[in-house]
Amino acid sequence: MSNKKIDPWQDNTEAHDVINMCLQQLGEKVENIEKNLQELPTFDKVFVKNEKKGEYVHFIEIIKDIYERLDKIEQRLL
Repeated sequence: MSNKKIDPWQDNTEAHDVINMCLQQLGEKVENIEKNLQELPTFDKVFVKNEKKGEYVHFIEIIKDIYERLDKIEQRLL
């Protein structure tokens, strides 16, 4: 057996250093995630080319148009 003494203060200091390093890395990752989320386009910034109109329109307008067309089809079937 080894009679090597472990200094609890030194061991505690190393543990705190490792925990601090992990927390710093987690903080950096959270910052990167927040930055990337802010750069994602929202639906009001997404444009799609409408072949019928020959121009680009908001994605939300395309969805509204699809729902209107579906409603018309449903009305014809009833």
